[in-house]
Amino acid sequence: MGPKSKSPSSGQGSSSASAGTPDGGLSRETLEGVGRRDPAALAALFDRHFERIYGLAFRMMGNRPDAEDVTQEVFLRVHKAAHQLDASRRPGPWLLAITANVCRERFRKQKRVIDRGSVSLDDDSGLSERLPGSQQDPAEELQQADTEGRVQRAILALPPDLREVVVLHDFEGMTHEDIAQVVGAGAPAVRKRYSRALTKLKETLLDVEK
Repeated sequence: MGPKSKSPSSGQGSSSASAGTPDGGLSRETLEGVGRRDPAALAALFDRHFERIYGLAFRMMGNRPDAEDVTQEVFLRVHKAAHQLDASRRPGPWLLAITANVCRERFRKQKRVIDRGSVSLDDDSGLSERLPGSQQDPAEELQQADTEGRVQRAILALPPDLREVVVLHDFEGMTHEDIAQVVGAGAPAVRKRYSRALTKLKETLLDVEK
């Protein structure tokens, strides 16, 4: 379109960075503060990763209320598991793993068909205020929004296990190996899921265009 088969409260992905800025912006000192549940450090972590976590939740759940609930639950779990954060590693993969796990739990609890209606991120006033504006021509924006809406509806029509790998790979830029760590499957299995997902997406989109 960048975590291991661990529970939301245990460990992070294997990617590491320099001791100074393991997250490319949050210092090691800040991440150590997260581990101590320092309010300022937790707030910094939230601010830096809110959009990414909300975006993943929105793509997975397909509607704003569920995405907001997932995001809130993710940061509650981060607070509880903060002492397990490794300040020498990037927290991003760990946070995405928690988010994916929360989404899967909601799918199991709901036991119903996920609303396949697509809500544009532009309609989410809470998030759109935090995202950069567009300089596109209005006609181009309308066409792009229509295309994105059809793709989003097709993604939401996928079974959760296939939807998950598409969102993580194509929207989060994660490798199949990283995704395998999140979903608790081997990389070959993830590749097969991704291939199946693309086939189903193609079929769905072609049906819409007919």
